Amino acid sequence: MPLITAFRLTCVIMVAIVALPPVANAVAGLPAALAGSPRAHDLNLILAAGLTLALTFTALFAWSTWVVTRPRERPGRLWVHLLIGVQLVLSYLLVLDLAHLITAQVAVTLPGKQAWRWLMALMALVCFVALMSWIDGSFVPIGHVEHLPLPLQVFVSALTICGWNGVAFAAGRLVVAERGHSRELLHLNAALQSTRDLLAQTARMGERIRIARELHDTLGHHLTALAVNLELAARLPPAEAAPIVERSQLISRLLLNDVRETVAHMRDDRSLDIAASLQALAAGVPSPPVHLELSGAASIDDPESAHTLVRCAQEGLTNAMRHAGARNIWLTLSTNNGRSVLEVRDDGQGAASIQPGNGLQGMRERVEALGGSLSWSSPPEAGFLLSLSLPHAKERR
Repeated sequence: MPLITAFRLTCVIMVAIVALPPVANAVAGLPAALAGSPRAHDLNLILAAGLTLALTFTALFAWSTWVVTRPRERPGRLWVHLLIGVQLVLSYLLVLDLAHLITAQVAVTLPGKQAWRWLMALMALVCFVALMSWIDGSFVPIGHVEHLPLPLQVFVSALTICGWNGVAFAAGRLVVAERGHSRELLHLNAALQSTRDLLAQTARMGERIRIARELHDTLGHHLTALAVNLELAARLPPAEAAPIVERSQLISRLLLNDVRETVAHMRDDRSLDIAASLQALAAGVPSPPVHLELSGAASIDDPESAHTLVRCAQEGLTNAMRHAGARNIWLTLSTNNGRSVLEVRDDGQGAASIQPGNGLQGMRERVEALGGSLSWSSPPEAGFLLSLSLPHAKERR
């Protein structure tokens, strides 16, 4: 079972474990609380209504926990913030210990800065509730601190709750880190698979060319010489050489034609299927989804160009996964005026300015060495677009 799924199930189970005992205790205390009141005769109705309401709140909290911690195709961030706010209200109505689960969800679901802001807000809320309960006289300390002065009881209780919130937050961030490492390993594995396929195709292509040259330089040469010699022998007296010569000429020409056809076929079938490599790369990105579009450029006739395209696609996908915060990535390969055009686009947060690092600089040098061009653009809040164009091998000759 993936760690994130185990984490989600644990959170839902903990909602029931934490919320239901206080709910049951509150419902069990209703008869004593209503004793002697005018509403005592409606006790069964009040018990049923209270139990139904508490179970509904608990189920709503558990459902929102499952939705908020969904790792893929989760709701938009505004919706996540709204659900977390609803959980805060529900935790106040049910039991404040559910705040620890909220902290863990915040750590797993939201980006770093937003998660830290929620953690600070939750800790501030804990301190505020402890202070207000001290002022109005309703403060109940945690266990084993009753012997301390009241101010210290408030301080130790608030500090303990904040500490457990910190532990829950750290556990959530560990889940996020593990999920990121898993995605990175999947992506690296896909890159290795893509490279292996490309190298295998390159090796096959080189072997075909070598065999074609060998056939042409040896068998073709020998068969041509045989045909010439037999043509000379045909000039001998017909009674002696004509039947053998004619038969040998026919066989030699048939063999020579077969060799030429084989050589021509092997030389023509030397393109690299880059589509398989790009599909392996796209399949290795579990989230966000990669939409692969190939338009008339699934085969590349130059191993170096194919290797450059695959490496640039890999770098573009890696950057989108790590930095964009995108929901979708589009990987497009097409042909335009004798050039292969590769684009990697995402719908992430973009950037106001781009300082190219080693990855982008390395891609640019690799592309320009083959006579191509590389460009990128990133309007703020409009994603990132990486585009490169490589001339076909015939165009570079």
